[in-house]
Amino acid sequence: MNFNEFAAYVKRNEPNIAGNLYICSKFLIGLNSNPQFRALPDPSSPARLSMVRLVVVKSGWYEPIINSKKYRCGPGDLLFINWGVTISGDSIGVETIIDGFALSEEFMKTVFNGNLPQVFLSPGKCIKLHLEENESSVIQEYLKTMYNLVQISSINSKTINALFVAIFSLVESFYSIEIPLANRQWTRHKETVERFIRLVNDNIKQKHELEFYASQLYMTTHYLGIVIKNETGTTAREWIDKELTIQLEQELKYTNKSLKNIATEYNFNSLSSFCKFFKRRTGVTAGTYRTEGNLY
Repeated sequence: MNFNEFAAYVKRNEPNIAGNLYICSKFLIGLNSNPQFRALPDPSSPARLSMVRLVVVKSGWYEPIINSKKYRCGPGDLLFINWGVTISGDSIGVETIIDGFALSEEFMKTVFNGNLPQVFLSPGKCIKLHLEENESSVIQEYLKTMYNLVQISSINSKTINALFVAIFSLVESFYSIEIPLANRQWTRHKETVERFIRLVNDNIKQKHELEFYASQLYMTTHYLGIVIKNETGTTAREWIDKELTIQLEQELKYTNKSLKNIATEYNFNSLSSFCKFFKRRTGVTAGTYRTEGNLY
């Protein structure tokens, strides 16, 4: 299930969802929401998520089964669910009240300008934290502020992005305190995925070929492809192209560089090859995206 599918599900059920909701093409926010704001439309049907979710339980309980592990959450618990997880159950108490948001994988990368903090790099990662009362209040105030700001039509999208960064930075800080580095567990394959993602983030402007990343990781392209596909559900080739597309979108949205300069800076053979790549990935021309891409 991707973000658009989840947003459509929430929108269809909006009359049954208590509290305050805001839904746009890249993220949604729910405040004081009831059990209808659950992660799965059908809790009995497993789904792999291609989006990011953050939930804070204010009262009641919430118990999703993520990657075959139950996460029992009560008042004061925060749950961060990264893209790539598989949810096979989604139980929630009838009196439960939660705050939270969901956003697309692409949008999360956008708010961090492609440089995700280490803790959020691994696809399929789930983090449960118990917050102290003051910590929970801070997160809830940020969510409330974000909800109020998006109601203002003139608000700059960079302001909203900055609030997302602030919330994720808080989660990263709470995580580093609650779960020391020595107690965190990574498999060898998950470490490979994190190294691959970091390499792509650092080199995507000049290196678009899978062979480069495989050589940096001392692997064959075939083996790297198997590891990335098994761990993330996405091929290594698709990961590279997706990251390149996100960065090109940022250039078109937030800079005045000519298309030719962007093509050169990102090591395309020609302006034509850049334009063909962008149209194939997004369905619109680079020029059209530049004039319309800032719309939510």
